Amino acid sequence: GICTVGNTGPGGGIVFYDAGSQQSWGRYLEYAPYTWSKSPRVFNWCNVIDLYFTGTVTDSVLRATLGFEIGKGKANTDLMVAGCTSGAAVQARAYRGGGKSDWFLPSMDELNELCKFANHQATGDPRIECLPSKSLLGSRGGLEGGTEFWSSSDYNANFASSLYFYTGSRQTHPKGEPITVRPVRAF
Repeated sequence: GICTVGNTGPGGGIVFYDAGSQQSWGRYLEYAPYTWSKSPRVFNWCNVIDLYFTGTVTDSVLRATLGFEIGKGKANTDLMVAGCTSGAAVQARAYRGGGKSDWFLPSMDELNELCKFANHQATGDPRIECLPSKSLLGSRGGLEGGTEFWSSSDYNANFASSLYFYTGSRQTHPKGEPITVRPVRAF
């Protein structure tokens, strides 16, 4: 059916992105509610901290599914889960909200759309960057101000990409550094 940004999705999360039409990966993205985990929500990116996951892929078809763009988070997470025994992607994949098993760590552009939603900006155009605001979505959406989130987009062998929601700035951090994780899913 048709969803609206801000609705509750089939996984029990909040819909934050509508591509406008069906894509190869789905149409909508929802993020897990704040209660997604009873344990701490801060994890390292991966227990393997010196491997450029994307750079190891030699198959051109598989490599085209990876990256920073909308629709790439699930494939990025699949690659991470194949090489990591703990960390952000493993935790995101283990989430079972709404009885769904297809949760993943968002790509950088998917995370940018979530940042825009949290900052009360229009979502839907991934070319527009998240901008800082004085009023982040808090109690309604569980996206606390000043929080930085890991993406599934690795930057190089030792660093991966994250986004700081308070300022909208893209960051890179060592893969062993603990940063907040928020699973998302496409449908």
